[in-house]
Amino acid sequence: MFLIFGIAQIVYGRRLLQYKSSGRIGTIVAGVLHLLNVPFGTAFGLAALFILTRPEVIDLFGD
Repeated sequence: MFLIFGIAQIVYGRRLLQYKSSGRIGTIVAGVLHLLNVPFGTAFGLAALFILTRPEVIDLFGD
């Protein structure tokens, strides 16, 4: 399970670096899943959700 989740995060991270909207959506999903991991996962998940749902970032990824 951890291996699959880690590989998915690497894939979505690369897509984020390429400014692909699928990377943003995948990272939002991963951020929601991180919310269940207290305390550090919650902080990382909230940060990811806060950053990736800002209007400037949405415009940057073309959604």
